[in-house]
This record gives sequence, C-alpha cells and structure tokens, in this order.
Amino acid sequence: MDFVRSLFVLAAPAEFSAVARALSVVAHPPLWTPTNARPGLDIVQSGVGKANAAACVAWCLARRPYQRVLSLGIAGALPGSGLNIGDVVVATAAAYADEGVAAPEGFTDIGTLGFAPGAPAKHDQRPNIGQGVRVDCEIIPELPEAHRGIVATVSTCSGTDALAAEVVRRTGAIAEAMEGAAAGFTALRLGAGFGEVRVISNTTGDRGGQRWDIKRALVRLGEIASSLET
Repeated sequence: MDFVRSLFVLAAPAEFSAVARALSVVAHPPLWTPTNARPGLDIVQSGVGKANAAACVAWCLARRPYQRVLSLGIAGALPGSGLNIGDVVVATAAAYADEGVAAPEGFTDIGTLGFAPGAPAKHDQRPNIGQGVRVDCEIIPELPEAHRGIVATVSTCSGTDALAAEVVRRTGAIAEAMEGAAAGFTALRLGAGFGEVRVISNTTGDRGGQRWDIKRALVRLGEIASSLET
C-alpha cells in the first residue's frame, strides 16, 4: 500500500497533546519538530497564530515533501452558525478575517485593496477565494457528522457581539480559529494539499455570555484525528 505522507498541524500544547494521546504518541517535541505517529503520518505543534502556522508549515515542507497538510484544532462558533460545543467543522475555505483597513466608513479587506493574501502559486491554476484560501476537500475522509462551511482565520478573537457579527459579515464563516488560512496559504504555495478540521470549544460574542467546554472539545479532537489518519 502506498501511504500518503501527511502532516497534522496543531497550534496549542493542549491541542497537540490531545491528538498525540489519541494516536499513542508519547513524545512532546519542541515547536516545529514533526513527530511520526503512523506510517505516512507526522504531527507537529506550530504555536498559536498565523505567523507560527505559516512558518511551521514552510519549515516542515522544506524538509519533507508532505502531500497533505491538515490544520486541526478547536474553534469558536460564530453567530447564526447553529453550531454547538463538540460539533465538528470541515472547512470549505479558510478565510482571512482581519487583514485590511479599518476606516470611518467601515472595513475594507486587503483583497479588495488589491493585495489578496491568498494568491495561488503560478503553477496552480485552481482559484482561491478572494479573501482566503481554498481547501482540498477530497483529501479529508468522509465525516458524516461534520458540518461544512467557511472557517475564519483571525488575529483578534471575537469577544464582543459586534466583532463576531462583523467576522460573519466579512467572511460568511461559521467558526473562527487563528491558523488555518496561513497554514493553507503556505501549504498550497509549496505544492501540498490542504484541509482544515475544527471542533467547537466555545461560542463567540460578549465574553460574559460565552459558553466554553475545552475539555470536551479536546477529547473530540483526538477522536477525529484518529479517524482522519486513514
């Protein structure tokens, strides 16, 4: 059997530990150090945020020709999504939510300004979405229970109702996280397939009204990672 060389990218220590535990990986190496979990599958902790995610994926792909890069982790449910804590989201696109200009008349995204961050590599003729990164849905095994939709990549998480609503307006996303579009942009530029899968750990909006269950979400994340390895 020919194994697809895959890289699962986890941002935070708790996310990495949840997946490592589910895959029976004992080691917890330094950031940006891929660890073999199965034949054809490595996992790596990138650190939180877009800069870490992009740099980690570039570092890893420069050393091993992974065919599939998956950004895995927990995420916040955006208003109107209908998502509940513990739900699984398979991204149909990873959208940059807060690259742009905030002016008195409103927010203008960087793509509209003529500097779209998700521009494809010259050899790749498949289009990206205007303010984000396409995903290769075919590289993710079928997850019957999963919700599908855009996942927003943010630098500032939505701790107010107004900001959560604005992220939805800008991107049409159903959930927000902090790494997907950056990891995907780098993977696609370097010739790897990309996907993003998230488990809902919390709601967004005003902090006082948010609901959280990180423990439950991390357990589910480990279960999902085990099903994605095939």
